[in-house]
Amino acid sequence: VASRQGIFDHIADETLQVIEEKSTGHKYVNVDTADIVGMIRAKRLGLASSGLADIIFSPLLTPASNMFDAQHQGRFFALFRHPIE
Repeated sequence: VASRQGIFDHIADETLQVIEEKSTGHKYVNVDTADIVGMIRAKRLGLASSGLADIIFSPLLTPASNMFDAQHQGRFFALFRHPIE
């Protein structure tokens, strides 16, 4: 998974790595896809072409879509909550 969670203690890493959270066993890629600076870094490090993340979470649709190319395509999906619940 690529999300904000993966960046904790790894903001200066110069290569992509899968980080395993010891308490839960969840695995994250060491990028922050929740802000524009993190998305630029993820693209520079080749997140889409690396194959390390099965899912990339980001609220930034355009920067997220810019990480992909014809050889490494992504699929967009969204989850919505009913606004009146």
